[in-house]
Amino acid sequence: MEITGIRIKRVSAEGPLKGYATVYFDNCFAVHGIKLIVTGDKSFALFPAIKAADGTVRNLCHPITAEFRECVEKQLFEALEAAPPADAEAPAADAEGQGGED
Repeated sequence: MEITGIRIKRVSAEGPLKGYATVYFDNCFAVHGIKLIVTGDKSFALFPAIKAADGTVRNLCHPITAEFRECVEKQLFEALEAAPPADAEAPAADAEGQGGED
């Protein structure tokens, strides 16, 4: 499985949340709503999750292996560094030509 596109939306908050990401795999599958967190010297991605009626949090999707998580997070944070500031105008499509939110 290959990452064929990444879209980043930076946030201007002072806290640890630095942005949201969408990742496209093999130009045929998208994962929206990935939170990009930076705290001190650590950075990590929080994949989409829902809160159940009993209060437990369940992941909707996530990397299964540590190697794949490292690969995805590396590319996400490289894209975050290259993304324009939160107050800049965002282009209509990313560099890989992916369109709007699907």
